[in-house]
Amino acid sequence: MSLYRLDKDVLAFRPGAAEFIRAYTTNTPDRPLNSFVDLRGRIVAVFDQLSLGPGEVLAAVGRPFVRRLASHLERFLDLCGVSMEKTPLSAYHDLDSRYEPGPGERTIPQKAGRLLLSASQSAEAGAGVGLDEYTLYRVRNGLPMQGVDYDDELLLNVFDEECVSYTKGCYLGQEILARVHSRSGPPRRLRVKSEDECSAPQREAMTSAVTDPGTGKRMGFVFEELR
Repeated sequence: MSLYRLDKDVLAFRPGAAEFIRAYTTNTPDRPLNSFVDLRGRIVAVFDQLSLGPGEVLAAVGRPFVRRLASHLERFLDLCGVSMEKTPLSAYHDLDSRYEPGPGERTIPQKAGRLLLSASQSAEAGAGVGLDEYTLYRVRNGLPMQGVDYDDELLLNVFDEECVSYTKGCYLGQEILARVHSRSGPPRRLRVKSEDECSAPQREAMTSAVTDPGTGKRMGFVFEELR
């Protein structure tokens, strides 16, 4: 069992959450990864989500971005009669998907491992993965973190289909993202590279830089110019 406790708040949107998520986010409520963006298609907050039905959606949001998200959504929440409330759940990354969830615990699939939402003492006691180990895991599996590797970028500079639905219809920022996706493509893209593949500016700007013990190479996230 390998758990890392994430610096995320688990928020509950209710009632009418599925309709709200569909109208104001980049993805559909049934997908594990989603985001709120502004009118320019720039990231407000990327979050992991779990739909509990049409009335409630849980969202694990980086703690430093909760206040920004609340400010961004204030008028839309009021308009739709939806609340955004912090829950007592904590978010953990289950690196090897070996934790056995108990009553009241829920999981969200990830590109590698899964997210665990839990208020259990057993989960807290099992969170023995350190920051260095988790950073290496993220880099090896291409899992960038908001506030560490990116922030208010154009969403498509960081994520594409895994975080965006191009068929669900209009949402805030949709026009910009659809145009960039279909016409020009994003101007740059966040990628994992080793230092020996990077230019001098990329090496200086590299985030989550770690040495892979398997190869001995230092690697991390860099933005690569595409045009």
